[in-house]
Amino acid sequence: MSDRPVFTFITSGSNSRAAQEAIKIHVLHRRQKERAATGKATKAPTVKSNHGGEIHIWDCSPNPPERRRSRSPILQQTRSTSLDSSQTEEIVRLSSPSSPSLSLNDEFILPVGDTNDDVITIPKLLIGSSEDDLIHWYMLEGQGSDVPQKWLQCFKMSAASFNAFLAISSSHFPQERGARSSINSREKEVQALREIGKQIALSPSAPTGGTMLGVALLANLQELRHEYLLSKFHWSGLKRMIDVNGGPRSLRTQEGLYTFLFWLDALVCNASVTPLGQPSAEECLGQSHPAHPHQELSLLLEHIISGYPSRTSFEPLNQINNSISRVLRRSSAMPDEYSMMKTTRSKLASLLYFANLKLEVESASQGIGIYQAIEQEVDQLEAERQVSPVELFYIILALNNTDALCHLTYSVSRLMNAVKGLDRNDCKLVARCLSLFTGLPNPFDDSLEMFNDWRVLCERLSTGYDGYIS
Repeated sequence: MSDRPVFTFITSGSNSRAAQEAIKIHVLHRRQKERAATGKATKAPTVKSNHGGEIHIWDCSPNPPERRRSRSPILQQTRSTSLDSSQTEEIVRLSSPSSPSLSLNDEFILPVGDTNDDVITIPKLLIGSSEDDLIHWYMLEGQGSDVPQKWLQCFKMSAASFNAFLAISSSHFPQERGARSSINSREKEVQALREIGKQIALSPSAPTGGTMLGVALLANLQELRHEYLLSKFHWSGLKRMIDVNGGPRSLRTQEGLYTFLFWLDALVCNASVTPLGQPSAEECLGQSHPAHPHQELSLLLEHIISGYPSRTSFEPLNQINNSISRVLRRSSAMPDEYSMMKTTRSKLASLLYFANLKLEVESASQGIGIYQAIEQEVDQLEAERQVSPVELFYIILALNNTDALCHLTYSVSRLMNAVKGLDRNDCKLVARCLSLFTGLPNPFDDSLEMFNDWRVLCERLSTGYDGYIS
């Protein structure tokens, strides 16, 4: 092993309080990890920059272990891998939950003791020895979809984004599937941070697509680790980069980057971040736009409920039975909490999109064509394989990347931010309302039919939601 230390460095303006707080959190996080591993912690030196900022350097390489008589790690590794074929081919049977409903907040509730005949068998790998193994796991989650392949090409556009992708894969996929990766997630994270620093130094006023993608993937990584303050720090930096580049519309020429960022925004990021579709304060004033996503969600629900003058009239319509409905009824193919969360959120995001689209169809005919285009795309894919709810949301994002329809993508970004901040019962109320309005399946159970509660929720959203989780 090399004696050369590994550094994480973060550049910031010296007068930025938010950046300094994020740096402090990052340093303390590293110090806690090192203290747990070695019993010691190293001070993080600060170096003044020529441009008035600061570079905070944190030595995160562990101290060399004390010499002691023990079995060599190489021998231990050999011992662990020299198993008979029946052990190396061990199959882990994991129950697929009957309902993908998960809390959309930071805490996830997994089914316990659920006996479902729909069982997924996954081979238990002992050691993932290369990047190829991680890519294999990533492609496997796509269940035959070509979307992971498209995004993988985007991840490879820069060293920053590819290292961040490997950090996510080595941290998440093996852990959820009973495997151990030989690629160190923390080292890949540090490499990604280094590359981002280099790219920003080369082009500080015009961040490249690879730089923005690398920052987005690091935010994704921190979400997986439940490090929400660090995730918010990365995401805020990404939002500033996008604003410097001209806003979300400037990303539309890079389709892979555009769809991935809004997909990540809706399905992975928690409610405390600023959604990518949120306009600036000046734009809100100029367009009479709601200042907060909760207010926009309240207006949407009020518009829907206004068509139902009484509780008795608020009854389910005949549900649409087409390929889109069939996709929205499907559960997550993978039983880990991350995949289940994305499936549930993709259903809600799709319902929000189709509700907005239906409101536009009532006032103009331009929305009919896009609905038919989405349905045709799903039909073509369904002729060969099943489309997942997560892939359906990708199709929606890709087909709405036009001048006439991109505003719907931004609206879903804001509305999903509001929905993710609701408590579980309120989230079910919103889903129920959207399902009845669109005629599409409800991702949650249908036991809640409290018409008056919808009106109460609208009032709470419009005045400042007291159940919001930051």
